[in-house]
Amino acid sequence: MGLKRVKELGGVVFVQNPREAEYNEMPRNAIATELVDEVLPVAEIPSAILTYRNNIGTVQLTVEPKNAPEQQQQARC
Repeated sequence: MGLKRVKELGGVVFVQNPREAEYNEMPRNAIATELVDEVLPVAEIPSAILTYRNNIGTVQLTVEPKNAPEQQQQARC
């Protein structure tokens, strides 16, 4: 539920590579949710967090209305 909430609010999820974790159940369970953005060695996670933080707001996505294809199809008829 925690990862789902993070993603719902637009957050990012970094998980330690299970191969290097002392207890690999937690990262494996997180990965199994399919909500993880990146699986990294633990030493790389702080850098990934800083990169993410420094780039927030620099990416812009164009979102088309959900019914755009329907409108285009109706316009052709």
